[in-house]
Amino acid sequence: MAATVIVEPDPGGHRFQAVANVARVAARGGEVVLLTSRVGARDDAFTTLLGDLDVELRVEQPFDAIRPPTREMARAIAAVARQCEVERAIIMDADQALKRWWWVARQEFRRLAPRPFMIFMLTRYPAKLTWRDTTGWKLRISKGAWPCSPGHSARSTTSWASPAATT
Repeated sequence: MAATVIVEPDPGGHRFQAVANVARVAARGGEVVLLTSRVGARDDAFTTLLGDLDVELRVEQPFDAIRPPTREMARAIAAVARQCEVERAIIMDADQALKRWWWVARQEFRRLAPRPFMIFMLTRYPAKLTWRDTTGWKLRISKGAWPCSPGHSARSTTSWASPAATT
């Protein structure tokens, strides 16, 4: 079965709780690999929220910092995809990474086949916009303009995300 890669190097706040919830859903479709930082793996939140998770979670620590550059994240995902089949990769806090992803991922994923379906968890943009707020609209459009990776349909993630599909 194909793996799901979850990228979350920052242990702060509620992040590892969100990782645990996503990992439980992703485990329905195969192996789950967490890419985190060395700081994140030593944090108390990691032990508390992911230590005795009810699903198997393979943890790798390719990042030295809790906010690694986008290129490092793409390189780490590509490294896992060269070791095993990765169907999807999820960047848990992708607000900053998404700005550069489309350039650096192309370089890091160049000879990778098949390429993983990418899911970006985005959190920071205004809920209400006036029609004159050009900066707000640029943020919203850039975060919503790429619903699927090339070569994938929107239906490709419904089998593991939908509880009805597993019954």
